[in-house]
Amino acid sequence: MSGAGFTRRYDRDQSLAELLKIEGVVIIDREAPGSVTGETTGATSLVGEFEDGPFNTPVEIFSGDDQLNTFGGFGFTHDALPSSNPCARARKADSAITPEYWNGNGFIALARKRYPRLFVTRADTSVGSVSFTKLPRVLGNANFSWALTPGATAVFQTAFASTSTATFNAASALLTSAAGSYPTTFTGGESFNVTIDEGTPLQIGPVDVTFTSAHSTQADVVARINAVLGFTCAVNAGGSVTTLAGRVRGNTGSVKVNSISGSIITTKLGFSAPTSAIGTGNVGNIDAITFAEVKAVIQAAVASSVVDRDSSGNLRVALTTGSELLYTPASTADALGIVEAMGDQQPTGYAYLYSTAGTYLVVLTVTDDRGLTTRMQTPVVVTSGLTASFTMSPTSARVSVAITFNASASSSTSWPRRSSL
Repeated sequence: MSGAGFTRRYDRDQSLAELLKIEGVVIIDREAPGSVTGETTGATSLVGEFEDGPFNTPVEIFSGDDQLNTFGGFGFTHDALPSSNPCARARKADSAITPEYWNGNGFIALARKRYPRLFVTRADTSVGSVSFTKLPRVLGNANFSWALTPGATAVFQTAFASTSTATFNAASALLTSAAGSYPTTFTGGESFNVTIDEGTPLQIGPVDVTFTSAHSTQADVVARINAVLGFTCAVNAGGSVTTLAGRVRGNTGSVKVNSISGSIITTKLGFSAPTSAIGTGNVGNIDAITFAEVKAVIQAAVASSVVDRDSSGNLRVALTTGSELLYTPASTADALGIVEAMGDQQPTGYAYLYSTAGTYLVVLTVTDDRGLTTRMQTPVVVTSGLTASFTMSPTSARVSVAITFNASASSSTSWPRRSSL
């Protein structure tokens, strides 16, 4: 039989080498193109997002090439790969004067389909004009958490001579006994069970503190409690009263007496069970303040403030209203990393520093109606908390009047005035 009599059939495309291997008829059963459900005759209209083409204008499409030429394809070439990385990329490859963000879901909707007639409308999905106003802000460091001391402050000046103070408060839990009775007359085996700072990384216990007959005085009892717990937890508060303090300074700390071995513990030591005390403050642990806590404390104290992190992870404090923000030298929350006396001003965004009291040279350039200029200068003494007034006298026949300046200083004598001279 001649090779021309062979008929071969495939359900997918084959390589050229395979097709030419044997002379004969080759049949490839390809999938039929998709179609719009329920549409077999008439015209089809699609409104969608496309890479190119006129907006909001129905255009009849006569072929696949016509569609590509008018409305573009799927994405564009990125890193030498066609149709890659299309989302949120600008259309620049076709030398667009004003790059457009890629829009291509309409192309996907039309792919692999046939239509008796097709009309395409490109939807305008642009957001319009967007403007940004720079907010005055100061930056701190990128720490994961911050260790401060109780009462540490972050003082911000939000307008001339107007300050707001964010204070970080924290104290460890303190459980105070009733007045005890000494000597204890313990026979041995008397105990109470205690838990310190439950649920924190510094938790101790629950653990039994057991006494012997040798623990007779209050000093003996205090020493025994501290030896079992491993830190100075118990303190003689005077008047036969004993206090138990936690290690965590903040509102997550706690001290709990869970149980006692008998009434003699209450009679002799003044502790009953169950009793507990919780730490206080506006942070959970002053030695490891979280970003969320810094944000809450500052935003509660400084009106219109927003606390977040910038792209480098640095702590950022900004104002949504107001023209300037300054972190003053009165601040003691140094671990936040914000530079004292450094500020930011809206809308220019220029940083500025506040001066201390001193003498500053003021220079003024005056231009007359003939376009000639004269420079005048004078030293000005600025005293914190006072008003500086000075007059610049004429230095040339071309300047015939004296000019008087008044610079009001801060009303607080503890804060140096802003140097705008």
